[in-house]
Amino acid sequence: MSIITIDLMHTGEGHVLAEDIYNSHGALLVAAYTTLNRYIIDRFHEFGIQSLRVFDPEALSEERRALKSFEKQYRNKVLETKELIREVIFSRKLDNSRLDRLAGWIESEVRENRYIIGCLSAIRKFDEYTYCHSLNVAYYSSLAGRWMNLSPSDMDNIIKAGLLHDIGKIRVPREILNKKGRLLPEEYEAIKKHSIYGFNMLEGATKLHDSVKKAVLMHHEREDGSGYPMGHSGEDIQLGAKIIAVADVYDAMTSERVYGKKHTPFEAFEMFMTDGMEQFDREVAATFIERIIPCYVGAKAVLNTKETGEVVYIPNHSITRPVVRLENGYIDLNSSKEYEITSVYF
Repeated sequence: MSIITIDLMHTGEGHVLAEDIYNSHGALLVAAYTTLNRYIIDRFHEFGIQSLRVFDPEALSEERRALKSFEKQYRNKVLETKELIREVIFSRKLDNSRLDRLAGWIESEVRENRYIIGCLSAIRKFDEYTYCHSLNVAYYSSLAGRWMNLSPSDMDNIIKAGLLHDIGKIRVPREILNKKGRLLPEEYEAIKKHSIYGFNMLEGATKLHDSVKKAVLMHHEREDGSGYPMGHSGEDIQLGAKIIAVADVYDAMTSERVYGKKHTPFEAFEMFMTDGMEQFDREVAATFIERIIPCYVGAKAVLNTKETGEVVYIPNHSITRPVVRLENGYIDLNSSKEYEITSVYF
């Protein structure tokens, strides 16, 4: 996609930044890929910024038109993911060609679609949660791997692990998986076995890289040793599993589930930046959060006052409490503690 340099005086709402913007002290002001709005442009004027490098608006318009087909393609990939998993379950065979095709499609979408987060957020009303979740985790894992500059082969394996990470849940009783409310201790122990089940189901797939199988086995391990099934910690946990862990929890928190309420992305950010710092790999979690934040500038936010506004700025020092534009002005949630964001949509 072509990049142009434009004078700040000629910059308008809707331009998309092509590079990070820092202040004179080296602190990040606004990250690349943020869609500009009047609030951000005014802040740039205050900081004395005179020009910006942005993506060519004409190219962006063409891309937006092309992305209208994403939902239909996503539906097809949900069905393919379902068939892939069901074939492993019922025939005990892994369709490597289907898995390769799915992984390639996801990698291509993540590489070319700069609106992928908005697309994923807009299609969360599918009934097939299990298969949508597997597909979404593959997407988020691919994004994390790309942001961490992993090699193409590592990226391919991480995407495949994302698609297959929960395959072992098929051996957990459905009444436990779909139970609303708190699980009994013995029910939780049953669910914890799904990563071992998944590893065992894939162990005989000779064409599947061992790193994929290990990521499936370890994606619930935690940095502080509090995870399962083996209670590994730190460097004993494979990198792919660490990436899948972040992607898995982020998608689960921001999705509708039978056993838990849907959280906003900002609530997920807060979890990762507090308790999550002990449980998840700090480099993986910090990279994921830092790079996904700009994707929510421009999103619609519903407040606890029932008002709906637009997220116009997410300060680097207050990523969980952004600035929201309402009809009657701006609200900085960091200084206006009485306001809370209850839902976010595109």
